[in-house]
Amino acid sequence: MREGKPSRTSGVVAKGLVYTYHAYSELGLVSSETAKWAGRVLEELERGRLLKWHRLFRFPLARYFFRLVEKCGIPGLALHQSIRKHLIATETSKLLGDENNALVVIGGGLDSLALQQSAASSRQKIVELDHPSTQQVKKTVLKSYATDASTLQLTEFDASKDSLHEVLACLDSASIKQGVFICEGVLMYLPEEKVRKLLEQVATAAPKVTLIFTFMDQSHHGSWHFAEATMAARAWLRLVGEPFMWGCPKSELGSFLSECGLQLVDILDTRDWRVRGNSDHGLPVASGEYLAIAKCH
Repeated sequence: MREGKPSRTSGVVAKGLVYTYHAYSELGLVSSETAKWAGRVLEELERGRLLKWHRLFRFPLARYFFRLVEKCGIPGLALHQSIRKHLIATETSKLLGDENNALVVIGGGLDSLALQQSAASSRQKIVELDHPSTQQVKKTVLKSYATDASTLQLTEFDASKDSLHEVLACLDSASIKQGVFICEGVLMYLPEEKVRKLLEQVATAAPKVTLIFTFMDQSHHGSWHFAEATMAARAWLRLVGEPFMWGCPKSELGSFLSECGLQLVDILDTRDWRVRGNSDHGLPVASGEYLAIAKCH
């Protein structure tokens, strides 16, 4: 991650959401509200740039060019990430049915889930923890659009350095009795010892904890990466200082979580997602990253 700048991959995810909204609107994966906020943060992130691809995705030619670029990196990545976010939003809505539940998003990037949840509820405690550079982009966007997100707390947190317990203690975490924690697209960028420490702290952050997170499975090359990733994609991640560092075979995730004080509930694969009516969408979806749900023992 570049010093003083949000992660490059967070910008890629935001562009992918806008692309999916225009390219596959019939799938209902990305709502107009989500696409709108993705566009807003991209406007702030890319302030001063002449060419802004997210503005052009409403045109078929721009979407065609985007698909060509994606094939050179990780084919099917945008659709995978859009399905991933759709599944997380669905599971979060189920878990936050109780107004006593708090939502804590670790490493929210440029995602708008916490923001939209805050706008929808005035009673739940909603906290988003992320790197100061990323938080500054969101704070600027919120100020620019005068959005009512009074229950949302944007708090600086660097998962590679900071203690989750210490940060939550400053936010009166004692008031959190039931917590839904989301850690999406974060753990693969941390070494294993940091992953263990973070998961152990999540497990003891509240009396009742549910964790929704993503993890990389081991590819047939023996590395932690998307199966479709090209050499160009891996080189680009190293170039921007965001290489993948951790993953866990699906068969071993349960025991790994148990060592951290968590119990595996389910593993979801974005390739298993179907459109309304249970019909197969037939579109290529990147593989190798899974969504997991766990609870504290």
